[in-house]
Amino acid sequence: MSTSRVILASSSPRRAALLRQVGIAFEVTAPRVDEAAIAVRSPVQTALLRARAKLAAARKAMTEDTDSAALVLAADTVVFIGTQRFGKPRSATEAHSIVGALAGGSHTVVTACAWSAGGLTHELTDTTEVSFLPLSAEQLHAYIATEEWRGVAGGYRIQGHAAAFISAINGSYATVMGLPIHRVYTILRPYNETH
Repeated sequence: MSTSRVILASSSPRRAALLRQVGIAFEVTAPRVDEAAIAVRSPVQTALLRARAKLAAARKAMTEDTDSAALVLAADTVVFIGTQRFGKPRSATEAHSIVGALAGGSHTVVTACAWSAGGLTHELTDTTEVSFLPLSAEQLHAYIATEEWRGVAGGYRIQGHAAAFISAINGSYATVMGLPIHRVYTILRPYNETH
């Protein structure tokens, strides 16, 4: 098998950073999907449906001259407690509400991946439980002022300022970042090798 292209169907710099960290060569495309319009009762299923939609949008946008053997990978991350999902805050007020709701308790992060190559499509989901310390009003206000909550599910980045709030993680750190790299690496590695 000759080296084939890996295409990451995501505009997330964190997913790209994880792939670079483990030495995967890839290209990026940003599929246009209205994530907010895709929601069902199950947060895990919601993440999977969104990943499927991103994959389909990326494949549809690919030109005819694109390598048909290319592996295209899409992913979506959802933060939740029970059936209550915490999406990407649209304002500082909403971020304050979301991070405040997560403080002092545990929540679950699921990242769903969908990928296709050679006409075959595959999927996986990976979940991690994250526990936050209680936050004072001053701590919460200071965190919101960092604006790290912008563009991320649950209003926080595990590798950012919010790391100071996390008391325990049960599962994969990378899954919380947005890509379960421990599982994805074995899928993508053959596409970066020459046989």
